[in-house]
Amino acid sequence: MRELVFALEYRPGCNRVADALAEHPDARVRSLSLHATADRLWRVDHATGAPAALDDLEAAFRDADYYADCLASDDCGATQTTRVLDRDGDTLVLYSDWERTPRCASVPHIAREHLGEGVLFETRHEGRHCTWRLIHPG
Repeated sequence: MRELVFALEYRPGCNRVADALAEHPDARVRSLSLHATADRLWRVDHATGAPAALDDLEAAFRDADYYADCLASDDCGATQTTRVLDRDGDTLVLYSDWERTPRCASVPHIAREHLGEGVLFETRHEGRHCTWRLIHPG
């Protein structure tokens, strides 16, 4: 097994989740589960922060023009659905799924294409910074 860790920094206006986190420095988002096939992606994310931060994060996941993991600079046409699984005080749990399009450039799909099946993903978002940790058979 091999591990690959890298980070992405998002400029303002490029990623709604990063924008929401930058506005609420005490808020955080981490993946609980993330799975990708050749044409779909499913994930569960756990967010913490003040109620206003959670409102902004929920809106960012639900209403963004394109999915938060996508590296495309424009709408790639993917169909995305996000549901709230749980919300209690300073915690929000979201379930998201989406169908990939030919123009999609998501981190999980790029990793799957280059590293093969069976890649495990972990993400941690703080401000405009997102750290990815991938475990793969190598």
